[in-house]
Amino acid sequence: MKKITYLFILFLGIAFTGCQEEKGFLFQDVTRISFSPKEAGNYEMTYSFIWGTQNRDTVYLPVSISGRVADHDRQIEVVQIPGYDVTYNHDDQGHLTDSIVTEWSNSAVAGKHYIAFEDAEAKALLKIKAGEITGYVPVIVLRDNSLKTEKVRLRIQLVVSNDLELGQAKNLIMLLNISDQLEQPVNWTRYSSVQSYLGAYSKPKHELMIEVLHDKVDENWLDQMVNDRPNLIFWRGKFQEALNAFNNDPANIASGKAPLRENPNYSNSAEVTFPSNV
Repeated sequence: MKKITYLFILFLGIAFTGCQEEKGFLFQDVTRISFSPKEAGNYEMTYSFIWGTQNRDTVYLPVSISGRVADHDRQIEVVQIPGYDVTYNHDDQGHLTDSIVTEWSNSAVAGKHYIAFEDAEAKALLKIKAGEITGYVPVIVLRDNSLKTEKVRLRIQLVVSNDLELGQAKNLIMLLNISDQLEQPVNWTRYSSVQSYLGAYSKPKHELMIEVLHDKVDENWLDQMVNDRPNLIFWRGKFQEALNAFNNDPANIASGKAPLRENPNYSNSAEVTFPSNV
């Protein structure tokens, strides 16, 4: 009986200490900053210059703070950090033998693909405005010619500033992909409804959809469609009509362009399709 009582008291002590530590982190009188994407868990965004003619633009990565509002602007501090890919090797039986970690070769370069965060122009924008508890990390992106053939990746981490401490570690890093090409929206594979109605992604399919819509088909458009299923079904029908028209065009058939394939350079590549069983 004494042993059971002792263990119960020990358990209460550990639980109380843990709650105190968590409560101290969450509620102590310290203002903390974190990235706060509109879709929970989505810490990756893509920006492409292909949608416009501008040579520079600003991408806004949402952040929020926990703590008190202030009567003055508060400085946000961020840095670029390297990214890594991990390759896993297996033996003939499928057992893991080793792994190889390599640093990204396509990391964004400050001054070439974006304005450095320590630059006065960028630093002036890195603020939580007075009276606000939400804001943005503005990233000034640059249209370098290399982006026409290569997507670069900018991995951004929040760091402590004179005004702001840090939130939970899992919410401190954001990845921004930058290119001047047609890119797969990062949320194409995240929504089951997108895959159910639009199917597998390919650039020829993406180009067809843009031609039908006469507008962007990007992360924002997919977000809207996920929340408006009838509209998604309507446009899926329009995409199917356009695909059928393309595939049945005698000129496209004669030139070998039809049927439209996921990789037009290979005659045995899978045909572009839109699911019709949902």
